Amino acid sequence: MHLTYWNTATGGRIHSAASSGLAGVHMNERLRMEYLDAMGITMFVPRRVLPCARASVAAMVPLAVPQVADAEEPRIPESLHPTAEIELKQEIPDNPRPIQTSVNDIMETFTRPARPAEVMPQPAVVAPTGAAEPPVQFALSIWRPSPALMILDSRHAGGALPTHALLDNILRAKGLASRLSKPDVLIWPPAGMAPMPGWDAAREMLQAFLQARLERQPAQYLWLMGESACSAVLAGRSFADSLGLAINLDNLASLAVVLPSLAEMLQQPSLKARTWAAIRTHHVS
Repeated sequence: MHLTYWNTATGGRIHSAASSGLAGVHMNERLRMEYLDAMGITMFVPRRVLPCARASVAAMVPLAVPQVADAEEPRIPESLHPTAEIELKQEIPDNPRPIQTSVNDIMETFTRPARPAEVMPQPAVVAPTGAAEPPVQFALSIWRPSPALMILDSRHAGGALPTHALLDNILRAKGLASRLSKPDVLIWPPAGMAPMPGWDAAREMLQAFLQARLERQPAQYLWLMGESACSAVLAGRSFADSLGLAINLDNLASLAVVLPSLAEMLQQPSLKARTWAAIRTHHVS
């Protein structure tokens, strides 16, 4: 047999070899590559197909099938073999119980009255007697423009209103031309004490403060300006119902006049007329 190898890209013959006894045998691609490698011929792949070159044909490379030795069939234990006999052993009591008796016992469990469940005593619910009172916080400005008059005004934090000038004008209209001094400020609750619900503790503190001041210098009139001042002095009276009234305070030996606060009069100018109507008949010297 004469073997001839061609370069499919260039169309030229690469090598030829003669072999006897192999005539007519078709050589596959793998065998051809092994022959070329054994003869020291370098194989290459062209970048482009040359003119008039034979078209390349994909070679059929047979797949190598691995030979696996026959695995030994696993042995199945005789105890698990389908043909193995399984012995069933059932213990039979010496005195078997009649089936009918057992059925009767089962039916009695359904017809027997159920045991009443134990009722746990529920704790008694105490109904609330009333709504919880909110914590009380307030601040009062206290003036003593004349021996016969003490003024308690409810302060409004952050208002930045000219309350001092308004009070000075009111006193001038009443004939008190003396210049107002800086007021004393009373704050509840005191520093370091948590706010407490209700007015009882605040009233006790303010009553002690007023009694100490009025014992040294009694005042004929006590102006309670604003809701905080009214609630802190007058127990059991609402500010709305007491506004504009003169209430006699026996424990302080003074006449309390309930008025709008200075901040409220600046925010609602119509309250100035109501304030003047309440104080114009009271002679303050």
